[in-house]
Amino acid sequence: ISGRVTNTSVAFFQNVDAQVTGGELEITAAPMENLTLTTNLSYSEIESEGGEVPCIDASRPINADNIINTCESEQGSNLNASPKFQASFVGNYVLPPGAFDGYLRTLVNYQDENPNFGASLEEADAYTTVDLFAGLTGNEGGWDVGLYAKNVFNTRNQLFRQNEPNSIYPEFGDNGYDTVNMNLPREVGMSVLYAFGSR
Repeated sequence: ISGRVTNTSVAFFQNVDAQVTGGELEITAAPMENLTLTTNLSYSEIESEGGEVPCIDASRPINADNIINTCESEQGSNLNASPKFQASFVGNYVLPPGAFDGYLRTLVNYQDENPNFGASLEEADAYTTVDLFAGLTGNEGGWDVGLYAKNVFNTRNQLFRQNEPNSIYPEFGDNGYDTVNMNLPREVGMSVLYAFGSR
């Protein structure tokens, strides 16, 4: 049995106490034959009950002497790392039965402002994306040919930004580069599905 003691410079931190308030609502309707509309709404707010929390502080770079930054979290301050409010709308229309079956679909997704607490140097603005889908199917679903357009209006939004530390030459300090994450740009394409074998 070894009598050596292993030391580590990494400390462990306890998350601050918080209160979460929220709810979710889903509504589905069929206003006419072959048409289905679905809306999903969700809200979640996280409020601190006070204490120290890990945080991002560009003025205090992370290094061997400063392995993590903590900041005072005032009681009632927001701790959301994701949007408080999110909403989606799905419309699905199935063409009446005939020689071919077909469908038209749309997906609208709304993301509210994102505080990005603890995840980014900046908050993210609210944004909305719209996706469209259309296709034909036949032989009882044996094949499917579809067209799609995601993010039709090419909405671009910065989701988060983080400072990129100078890991190669830390003695020179910040390298001036940040890691930025954006939502996906417009995408247009075609999908073809064929099921081999008997059905």
